Amino acid sequence: MRSSLYAGSLSLFLVAFAALPADAEAPNSLANGDFASDYSGWTITDSNPGQNVAYWTSPAATPPQQGSTTGGSLNLTALPNSSITASQCVPITGNSLNASVMIYPFVTAGPSVVQVVTFGSANCSGGTLATIPLAPAAPVFANTWNKYQSLGTLLPQGTSSVRFELTVSDGANNSDGDYLFDNAQLDASAIFDNGFEIGAGITGNWFDPVQSGHGFGIEVLPGNVMLAEWYVFAPNGGQSWIVATGPIVGNTAVLQGFQPVGPGARFPPNFKPSELQNQLWGTITVTFTDCNNGRVSWQPVAADYTSGSISITRLTMPMGLTCT
Repeated sequence: MRSSLYAGSLSLFLVAFAALPADAEAPNSLANGDFASDYSGWTITDSNPGQNVAYWTSPAATPPQQGSTTGGSLNLTALPNSSITASQCVPITGNSLNASVMIYPFVTAGPSVVQVVTFGSANCSGGTLATIPLAPAAPVFANTWNKYQSLGTLLPQGTSSVRFELTVSDGANNSDGDYLFDNAQLDASAIFDNGFEIGAGITGNWFDPVQSGHGFGIEVLPGNVMLAEWYVFAPNGGQSWIVATGPIVGNTAVLQGFQPVGPGARFPPNFKPSELQNQLWGTITVTFTDCNNGRVSWQPVAADYTSGSISITRLTMPMGLTCT
């Protein structure tokens, strides 16, 4: 079988990136996410009491107009050797998450972290299940509004609440970290609740027809284990192979992905396995609605990669297998 699908990648394992619309309107589970008149509804955690937490009204000479069209913005400033966080705990009944925020960094030296932390409890207590990053540690563009988001991200099974966190730490050379936050949005929905369970028939090759040219080979192994090979491309170009395994529960598999790196990665006969190592890439969550459709989300820890999600559809099924 041949098609344009195979151009520029290994034959058999192909997929694509298809992000959800960035500006889709959705109910906001956060209280006062646009900081309409103050920062009520947010819990402030201050490692150095007395640090600056302020409400910026609009218009104002500094900063420029707030990120959202109404209200103001939240200003968090961390003093040297300290950090400050604004957070909210939100009960969750769905298993898919859309989250976004706008950030205005006065400087790029002082790190900021925006993340959603998931819990099995209903009140964000006890151990965490996973952390979903929204914004990098140091936004690149200072003195302008930057929008960060994680759309269609699948939550770990058993998630009952999430904590939405806005954090600022001190910068390089003991300088203050100074950021504005606005238009924080959180929406959770149950998108996969039809009772479908992953079986051997899911084995095959999966992709998104909208962007053919890179993708997944998925195998269901004995013991309810999934193996997924993602043949994709690196953030700065070039092929990138990510191999992931993990347990299957119902219609979802949460996989740990690894990436071979090192100078031994050359075409035979110059391939040298002794000069390769498997480096942790991140977490990949695969969920299926039926035998031919599913969704993949990922949370990388490898440098330069960003979190995201795509819908996938079946490309091939091995001879002799059926899916019901």
